[in-house]
Amino acid sequence: MSRAPARTGPFVPLEDQDPSLWDGELIREGEAMLRRAAASRAPIGRFQLEAAMQSVHADRARTGVINWTALQTLSAALIIVTPTLGAQVAHATIVGRAASPDAGLSVLDELEAQHDLDDFQPFHATRADLLRRTGASAEARRHFERAANLARDTRIEKYLHGCADRLR
Repeated sequence: MSRAPARTGPFVPLEDQDPSLWDGELIREGEAMLRRAAASRAPIGRFQLEAAMQSVHADRARTGVINWTALQTLSAALIIVTPTLGAQVAHATIVGRAASPDAGLSVLDELEAQHDLDDFQPFHATRADLLRRTGASAEARRHFERAANLARDTRIEKYLHGCADRLR
């Protein structure tokens, strides 16, 4: 919710959002909740890990940078606790930033060997972005188009088609 003001209008990926538009009071409230959860000594679960990941992103409002290494550690823990396909694809995205695009693509290759991902939009969007970062423009464009065609949100669809068009 703290980032809601930055999400009006066209779709803007999280890392491209202007943190000065985020609600600082909601960020502080979330941080206080996260500290209380940590102090409770309860076993760490999915929601605490997801909140910690959001905290890393929110810290960009203060530092100006995203700590991809911290996100990689948290997302690795998340897929142990909650090994959803979405969490695993998100982990590939994070590995692609923390280590290298090729490392993120390797994570996606392992997932693709285990699952039918042809109709899973986040897979195609992630593969497209990582491929673009390696310079494989033609293949990236194909995955951006596939992701756009699978998008349920018209703002995301338009954004992904724009990504594909910029690679022409």
